[in-house]
Amino acid sequence: MLRVVRILAVQDIKFLLVQPVKRGGLWELPGGKVKRKRPETDFGAAKRELYEEANVLLLEGTVIYQRTDEDVIAITCFLATSFISAHTKINEPDEIKAVGWFSLPEIYQQQMALTPATQRMIIRYHWRLRRQP
Repeated sequence: MLRVVRILAVQDIKFLLVQPVKRGGLWELPGGKVKRKRPETDFGAAKRELYEEANVLLLEGTVIYQRTDEDVIAITCFLATSFISAHTKINEPDEIKAVGWFSLPEIYQQQMALTPATQRMIIRYHWRLRRQP
């Protein structure tokens, strides 16, 4: 079964997004495949992917979404609850075209094309925040 992780990192009400080379210009949450060759946990993969794609060190994270589709793919999304982000940079230029922190107004004003999964995770997070007292 293919296991995939995504990381929702939020700083100063801005979301960390990456633009992969192979996604036709779509922006998405950082993440990728969990490696099978060396036993890697989902959280270990999230740490590795966040650093590789955006130069951000993930210290702690909470699972906010999990889904398995017919024993073919398992997706886990972590909310980055503690991380170090001195400055974002692309560590894998052959895989990532751009990286940055964007607020909701910036995303809409710039008409950024997001993957459907990224749109859903950002909307869920935003509504969760609005419901908190």
